Amino acid sequence: VELPMKQYLSTFVGNTEKPLSQEMQFTFTDKAGNKLELKDWEFIVDQESDLPVPEIHVPSDNEIIQNDFVISGVVIDDDGESKIYYKIDDGDYIEVEGFGTSFSIPVPLKSMTDNEHTITVYAVDINGVKGEEVTRTFRISLEEPKGAVLEPTIDNSVKEVVTISGVASDKNGIMKVEISLDNGNSYNDAVGTTDWAYSVDTRAIPGGTQVVFLKITDNYGITGLYSSLINIDNESPDVYLELPLDDSDSNGTLFFSGYSFDNVEVTDMYVCIRNLENTSETIRYDLEKDKI
Repeated sequence: VELPMKQYLSTFVGNTEKPLSQEMQFTFTDKAGNKLELKDWEFIVDQESDLPVPEIHVPSDNEIIQNDFVISGVVIDDDGESKIYYKIDDGDYIEVEGFGTSFSIPVPLKSMTDNEHTITVYAVDINGVKGEEVTRTFRISLEEPKGAVLEPTIDNSVKEVVTISGVASDKNGIMKVEISLDNGNSYNDAVGTTDWAYSVDTRAIPGGTQVVFLKITDNYGITGLYSSLINIDNESPDVYLELPLDDSDSNGTLFFSGYSFDNVEVTDMYVCIRNLENTSETIRYDLEKDKI
């Protein structure tokens, strides 16, 4: 390569067109044709150490992101400020405006999709030397996992051993489904993920309307909490007969008085009368529901 001669007989090497190398040779020729060759150097050319080195500080490696975020970091180079380029996933490289030793790139969450993504950054120094690419992996969760209890429904009372079942979904996949029947104080794993089921002996739970808490965890550890109601009825209704009194005598109209209680609901009530001397004959009187 012939080097241009300038006013003060000086030139520069070490750029893209004339890179420094341990193999470079210089030949100097004067006007009389005398030549001097230089090809041995008392220094080592380390091109790798001259490259601009970008560092991505935010987001951290495999960080889970659920809101708008910023990609930021620095570029280390002994030549000063550099031109910085970045891309997300397999997209085209985008040039950061101006030269600098750091970068801060805002990214709206709505521009992303669920699951794993990458950010790649490289820099070019003021002499046109391009550095190595640096890549960082992060994960996006646009929303918490969804789920619902399908069975049993609130309008059906259950007793003894019952199976609670439902569904769950998330674009990042479902890791596990948990059920609580003690107001969220403890959770037990259900069987299945997108379709799940949990069996429980309701005799260990107070009767009446109880809350079922449903906790869903996706593959990124993001949880969603939901609730449903279940009607438990393992006890017979209590009936108290106040009139007529035991062993009392009655004539004319026979009057019955009393009350009934159930932890869920009393739906039907009736009175049966039979002759103690003829136990095979029983007379039944159904009570109107609105008078129960």
